[in-house]
Amino acid sequence: MKKKVIWILVGVFVILPIGIGAIGSFLPSSSTSSDPVSSSGEAANVELADCNAPKATDLESIQSGHIDAPFKILNALQIRTGEVLVREIQEIAPNAESENLIAGFIDQTDEIGVWTVGTSGGPINAINDVAKRISDWGSAAQPGSSADQMRTIIENSVEAETIKQCVTAVRE
Repeated sequence: MKKKVIWILVGVFVILPIGIGAIGSFLPSSSTSSDPVSSSGEAANVELADCNAPKATDLESIQSGHIDAPFKILNALQIRTGEVLVREIQEIAPNAESENLIAGFIDQTDEIGVWTVGTSGGPINAINDVAKRISDWGSAAQPGSSADQMRTIIENSVEAETIKQCVTAVRE
């Protein structure tokens, strides 16, 4: 057990930052690249370097909401929703605040699940089809409801695309 904890800590605090740093070194500098653009057309300023390790308690909470079989999230990373995305969501839910998008490969598959978790460990919502299929987080949201509309906005955001790219890059 002690060795497992040590390897987890080494992975989170040594290997993961090195991997993310290596990925960042291959990206063009901000002076030569164009900023990602949100659906509203404003620059989102989100980069792969913005991805970091989620809290273990957040992962455990997400995994506890399984529908049929328990699952594990592998290569999990998180990114914070930016101001542009929060403003888009606030058009539907004026009290919306920044959240963490957490994504990772689902064990024994090549699928990436994406969830949001409140920054203080608050409500969890399954964002993409993979997450909705295996977990019951946000299952009360009816098609066309405000919650469903917010999910769609988040799923199509620059942040969601970036977190999936981060997860894929860490796995490779």
